[in-house]
Amino acid sequence: MIPACHGRTHLPVVRLFYILLAGLWLSGCGMKPAPRYIPGSQTQTSTTRARMMAVMESYIGVPYVYGGAGRKGIDCSGLVMVVFQQAAGVRLPHRAARLREMGTGIARRKLRFGDLVFFNTGSREGGLHTGIYIGDSRFVHAGVSSGVTISNLDENYFKTRYIGARRLLKR
Repeated sequence: MIPACHGRTHLPVVRLFYILLAGLWLSGCGMKPAPRYIPGSQTQTSTTRARMMAVMESYIGVPYVYGGAGRKGIDCSGLVMVVFQQAAGVRLPHRAARLREMGTGIARRKLRFGDLVFFNTGSREGGLHTGIYIGDSRFVHAGVSSGVTISNLDENYFKTRYIGARRLLKR
């Protein structure tokens, strides 16, 4: 039954409400989700690189929180997910193990900016840890004790635990 006020129905208001609701639903409120990662489909441009670096720099010092993906706390795969989403518009999973299955395997000597590096740390999520390579043997990652920081692949801790790299963005 349609509500009435002083004997008059509100049919035009109810219709307008449903029309607006349907319009919002059909348009998705004007929001488009980022595309899912499709191997080899995303190109790394100088603009993408600059955006990635800016996003990574803005997260330096954010504390590590397992399962986190924001400025109050973030984990290693959350950092990768956020950087690729914000800088390249690419949606990635929030799991290091899933990230390790994506893209193309890369030899350490062929690493380029934006490649994902992986380590066997023996801790959470099957012992996998990941970060984003930025050049000169350096990578950005969210470490349990350090939060988001820049580390060097040649540091003994990472050198002995390095297990590979994946390239998600083509040149």
